Amino acid sequence: MLDISKRVFLAPSCLKDQKTLDRLLKILEEHKVPKNKIIRGIDMDIISSGDYLIRCLGEEIQLFKIQFTLPFGYTTDLLLNL
Repeated sequence: MLDISKRVFLAPSCLKDQKTLDRLLKILEEHKVPKNKIIRGIDMDIISSGDYLIRCLGEEIQLFKIQFTLPFGYTTDLLLNL
């Protein structure tokens, strides 16, 4: 279950194919993620530890949890394939 108080960032790879994007948005809706928490693209100015990143590789959709690590930026831990 996703923590719906956190933001979900959609990697640019998820925005290229409308079919994948529609499928992804439906999954997020099923998990009750508010639309205002879904960020299209990665905005380093607002990323926080605990937020989520979704990457798309072809038909595969992967959900990662973001951990901010100064001074290096952020790391991601794979949570599951959607």
